[in-house]
Amino acid sequence: MSEFYKYITDQGIIVPDTSTLLSDIQEEFRDLFGDNLDTAPETPQGRLIELFNRNRGFCIKMCAAVSNMLNLNKANGFVLDGTVTVAISR
Repeated sequence: MSEFYKYITDQGIIVPDTSTLLSDIQEEFRDLFGDNLDTAPETPQGRLIELFNRNRGFCIKMCAAVSNMLNLNKANGFVLDGTVTVAISR
């Protein structure tokens, strides 16, 4: 399987399009089960791919949200208050 971490770079977290993520996961399934694997949405493996796609997309978006909370240019609310307080006290 390809690594999940290819979406994390030195510049930050890349949130891929759903279609890009879907094709990556379909490729991972074909790598595991062979090139002849039918990944159509109505097949059992297609449903699993859909599930992995939603879960991985959610995880990447959550990572991006947490990452942005630590960025002073993107943070807001209580996270910004805490980040500014820590930065000033140092």
